[in-house]
Amino acid sequence: MATRIEFELMGAGWAKCRIAVDEHQVEVIAGDESDALSDLVEAVIAISRGETKADLSFAESSTGGFDWSFRRIDKNRVRIKIVEYMTETAVFDAESSVRDLASALLSDLDRLKDRFGDAGYKDLWVRFDFPNEGRRRLAEEVKSMELT
Repeated sequence: MATRIEFELMGAGWAKCRIAVDEHQVEVIAGDESDALSDLVEAVIAISRGETKADLSFAESSTGGFDWSFRRIDKNRVRIKIVEYMTETAVFDAESSVRDLASALLSDLDRLKDRFGDAGYKDLWVRFDFPNEGRRRLAEEVKSMELT
């Protein structure tokens, strides 16, 4: 299973988030009505630590946003489902290994940090800081999964 995540800052409190698992992929919009990236990091940390479920929302004014749900299938796999608020349509529904999901998000956090730094991220995302503490905790989870 190949899992990829890319959070792209579009300027002044707007971002695109692309997620792909094998042939399943989607791009959703996030506004800074919520701290979308930090919320995503916290959900993936929860699943990585063994929680059976984690949920979050990407708020966005034109579509109302997107509800994300993560449900553990077993010890090593998670189902990721994203539903658009207004239409209640599932725009993404796929299974990933927990390790691939956590590693993909960590890789993208590192890409964002290298590209923008803390100040550049804040300039573009505006209301929220780069999730340094969440990145640190996610890195610990990825490292512990690599050891097992």
